[in-house]
Amino acid sequence: ANVFNDGLGASVNSDRMNHGRQMLFGQAPARPDIPCTTCELFHTLRDTGRWLTQREIDAVLQPSGVLLSIVPVIENPEVRRVRVFAMPGRNPRPSAPTLVEQNPAMYHADKEFSILAQLPQPGPYTICALPEGRREPVTVVLEVSALPICQEVRIPIR
Repeated sequence: ANVFNDGLGASVNSDRMNHGRQMLFGQAPARPDIPCTTCELFHTLRDTGRWLTQREIDAVLQPSGVLLSIVPVIENPEVRRVRVFAMPGRNPRPSAPTLVEQNPAMYHADKEFSILAQLPQPGPYTICALPEGRREPVTVVLEVSALPICQEVRIPIR
């Protein structure tokens, strides 16, 4: 379907679009006529078996802010769980009480591709990843722009 010829409704609900959505949820095989098939992100989802979830889709549909996908890149095979969160401002060395106050999400290396954070607005943020059993977090300080509304940051865990 072509949005200019067929309209928006027909295009977003076409057979190809519906099949592409099912592919991203891991519920349909790849097809060569669907652009997702050649996308690096789709290859990562397929190769890891960590498909999109309804929770991730629902998070994208939030009415405001920026959705940040935080991808812990595990370089140490002994690390399996990582507490992950984003906090506003530039704070490359957060204190222990600050870490507790942030209510971090737990990333499971065997189950998830990333942790999604709904940021209330663009601006400077510190992304923290605290591997289980460690006292010092890995941090990345970045400037989150207003667009695109869905962004990704990778944080190496050594």
